[in-house]
Amino acid sequence: MRLLPHLLGGLAALVLAGCERSVPYAPTAAPEIAGLGSALAPGPVRQANRDIADDLVDLVFHPENGPELEHLLRFESPVRVAMIGAGLDQFGPDLDRLIARMRNESRLDIARTESRETSNIRVTLAPKRRMLEVFPGAQCFIVPGLFTWSEFDIALNRNTLPRWEELDTLTGATIFIPSTSTPNEIRECFEEEIAQAMGPANDLFRLPETVFNDDNVYATLTRFDLLILRVLYDPALRSGMTRDEARRAALAVLDEVNPEGRRLPRRRSMGPEPDWTVLITSIFEGGMTRDMKRFTLRAALGLAVDFPQPDHRLAYTLDLLASLEYPDRPALADGLLRRALESLEANFPDDDLRTATIRLYLAQTRLTLDHPAEALALADRALPVFAAYAIPLNISHALHVRAGALTALGRSDEAVTNAIDSVRWARYAQGADYSNLDALQQRLENMRPPGPPG
Repeated sequence: MRLLPHLLGGLAALVLAGCERSVPYAPTAAPEIAGLGSALAPGPVRQANRDIADDLVDLVFHPENGPELEHLLRFESPVRVAMIGAGLDQFGPDLDRLIARMRNESRLDIARTESRETSNIRVTLAPKRRMLEVFPGAQCFIVPGLFTWSEFDIALNRNTLPRWEELDTLTGATIFIPSTSTPNEIRECFEEEIAQAMGPANDLFRLPETVFNDDNVYATLTRFDLLILRVLYDPALRSGMTRDEARRAALAVLDEVNPEGRRLPRRRSMGPEPDWTVLITSIFEGGMTRDMKRFTLRAALGLAVDFPQPDHRLAYTLDLLASLEYPDRPALADGLLRRALESLEANFPDDDLRTATIRLYLAQTRLTLDHPAEALALADRALPVFAAYAIPLNISHALHVRAGALTALGRSDEAVTNAIDSVRWARYAQGADYSNLDALQQRLENMRPPGPPG
């Protein structure tokens, strides 16, 4: 399940209110930017294989919406993915790119099909309001079995839905996405939910570089994610294995396909923290007042400060608290984000995606507090990382902050260029027909200074 993302209050200032729809917003072609997707190219996973084997069994044996499984579940037949119903056809190229990547890098027997009858993973639209009643805070979710929304709704009310723990093997899964979704939400749901439908049906806040994490920092399958799928579908593993059997088999496969991971030391941190997880998860479930959220996040922060480092969950807790405080107390949010950035910079590589994300949020608060030079420097450090991981909303936001900082510094021609590029990326993320982004781009284009004669 992918949680609805949080953004520092009012971050982009480009995302305007949408309305209830029966089909998603129409996609546009991606703009160009240097280094786009470079961090997603095939390559080794620089983590200890013993850690990755532990992660695999935690992802597979602990489905997000069910008890711990007694045996491994995966598809034992070729996987065929279909988009069911009106509204999703326009996202065919996005789905095709994802499936090609899973087939080539994870060695999966997976393909797209136009036939409902031959599919065993179905992606379909559903009414957003009803979805949020079922799973508050969910951007999209997966259920075992093949359903239309009406069939799912009936089975849910009758308590007859299949349960992960009752299955012997995976034979089908349905992914529900709200009909009001933007292209960015559709693409992110494709990435995470189709991968999870293959078996790793859990999200773990402790995992550092993966879409299988409810902090939603990563939006595209990482090398780690593709390796998890490759190992899970190696012939050495099969449905019915116990946890110990699966871990031993997975470790043997990892030592073969990820030789660098044999020599690396194990993690000394980022272990399960169930009390912290309960507090953080409750924030997204609805029903809390702002004061209740503040109290809950302060309690979570009290736990996170004692986590052995490196551990990104301390920065994430500070980030959530900053998001809550920003609308009324931007200076407080600024201080919280500085603490988050200090923690990440001390413990993670400079090109870490979470570090870039906090730099961007801090750039926003610096701009709000009238420190444009600092805001520009922070956005400049974050932007190449967002391009490398192909995060369109963050690219748009970084360009938007740059435009604001350049305006404040009197560099108006550069500011207009950055503002136009920001809107282009916002339209790619939000859709061609989303609010007035098209009209905004046209107005900005008209502000461009005239070029030289000829």
